[in-house]
Amino acid sequence: MATNPTRRPSPPMVKLLLWTLLWLLMGFWAIVGPLFAVLAAASFFIDISPVVSLTLPAGKEAQTPGQKAVFLALSALLGLVGIGFFWLRRRGHLKDPL
Repeated sequence: MATNPTRRPSPPMVKLLLWTLLWLLMGFWAIVGPLFAVLAAASFFIDISPVVSLTLPAGKEAQTPGQKAVFLALSALLGLVGIGFFWLRRRGHLKDPL
Protein backbone atom coordinates (compact mmCIF):
# COMPACT_ATOMS: atom_id res chain seq x y z
CA MET A 1 0.00 0.00 0.00
CA ALA A 2 1.52 3.19 -1.15
CA THR A 3 0.43 6.27 0.70
CA ASN A 4 0.52 9.51 -1.14
CA PRO A 5 0.47 12.50 1.16
CA THR A 6 -2.11 14.94 -0.06
CA ARG A 7 -0.99 18.49 -0.11
CA ARG A 8 -3.41 21.21 0.88
CA PRO A 9 -4.16 23.62 -1.92
CA SER A 10 -2.67 27.05 -1.50
CA PRO A 11 -5.11 29.67 -0.22
CA PRO A 12 -6.41 32.33 -2.59
CA MET A 13 -4.28 35.45 -2.78
CA VAL A 14 -7.12 37.69 -1.57
CA LYS A 15 -7.66 35.57 1.54
CA LEU A 16 -3.94 35.57 2.26
CA LEU A 17 -3.72 39.33 1.78
CA LEU A 18 -6.70 39.96 4.08
CA TRP A 19 -5.23 37.66 6.75
CA THR A 20 -1.89 39.48 6.55
CA LEU A 21 -3.57 42.88 6.87
CA LEU A 22 -5.63 41.66 9.85
CA TRP A 23 -2.51 40.22 11.50
CA LEU A 24 -0.58 43.48 11.01
CA LEU A 25 -3.47 45.61 12.30
CA MET A 26 -3.90 43.47 15.41
CA GLY A 27 -0.15 43.54 16.00
CA PHE A 28 -0.21 47.32 15.77
CA TRP A 29 -3.08 47.51 18.26
CA ALA A 30 -1.38 45.03 20.60
CA ILE A 31 1.68 47.30 20.77
CA VAL A 32 0.22 50.80 20.51
CA GLY A 33 -2.91 50.25 22.65
CA PRO A 34 -1.06 49.52 25.92
CA LEU A 35 1.49 52.24 25.13
CA PHE A 36 -1.27 54.83 24.74
CA ALA A 37 -2.99 53.51 27.86
CA VAL A 38 0.21 54.06 29.86
CA LEU A 39 0.55 57.56 28.43
CA ALA A 40 -3.09 58.34 29.28
CA ALA A 41 -2.62 57.05 32.83
CA ALA A 42 0.55 59.12 33.20
CA SER A 43 -1.28 62.21 31.94
CA PHE A 44 -3.45 62.17 35.07
CA PHE A 45 -0.36 62.80 37.21
CA ILE A 46 2.10 64.69 35.00
CA ASP A 47 1.71 67.12 32.11
CA ILE A 48 2.74 65.29 28.94
CA SER A 49 1.27 67.83 26.51
CA PRO A 50 4.70 69.27 25.50
CA VAL A 51 5.84 65.80 24.46
CA VAL A 52 2.72 64.16 23.01
CA SER A 53 -0.91 65.12 22.46
CA LEU A 54 -3.68 62.65 23.26
CA THR A 55 -6.18 63.01 20.44
CA LEU A 56 -9.61 61.44 20.68
CA PRO A 57 -11.21 59.77 17.63
CA ALA A 58 -13.38 62.87 17.08
CA GLY A 59 -10.21 64.90 16.52
CA LYS A 60 -10.32 66.82 19.80
CA GLU A 61 -7.37 66.79 22.17
CA ALA A 62 -8.04 65.12 25.53
CA GLN A 63 -7.57 67.86 28.14
CA THR A 64 -10.14 67.27 30.89
CA PRO A 65 -9.97 64.26 33.22
CA GLY A 66 -13.14 62.87 31.64
CA GLN A 67 -11.64 63.05 28.15
CA LYS A 68 -8.43 61.46 29.41
CA ALA A 69 -10.47 58.64 30.96
CA VAL A 70 -12.21 58.05 27.62
CA PHE A 71 -8.83 57.99 25.86
CA LEU A 72 -7.50 55.57 28.48
CA ALA A 73 -10.52 53.27 28.07
CA LEU A 74 -10.30 53.29 24.27
CA SER A 75 -6.57 52.62 24.34
CA ALA A 76 -6.98 49.76 26.79
CA LEU A 77 -9.80 48.30 24.67
CA LEU A 78 -7.71 48.41 21.49
CA GLY A 79 -4.80 46.83 23.32
CA LEU A 80 -7.04 44.06 24.66
CA VAL A 81 -8.44 43.37 21.18
CA GLY A 82 -4.94 43.09 19.69
CA ILE A 83 -3.54 40.98 22.52
CA GLY A 84 -6.70 38.84 22.57
CA PHE A 85 -6.31 38.13 18.86
CA PHE A 86 -2.80 36.79 19.34
CA TRP A 87 -3.83 34.89 22.48
CA LEU A 88 -6.66 33.17 20.59
CA ARG A 89 -4.31 32.41 17.72
CA ARG A 90 -1.75 30.93 20.08
CA ARG A 91 -4.38 28.71 21.74
CA GLY A 92 -5.47 27.40 18.34
CA HIS A 93 -8.90 28.97 18.12
CA LEU A 94 -7.91 31.00 15.04
CA LYS A 95 -6.25 29.09 12.23
CA ASP A 96 -3.83 30.54 9.72
CA PRO A 97 -4.97 30.40 6.11
CA LEU A 98 -1.82 28.49 5.12
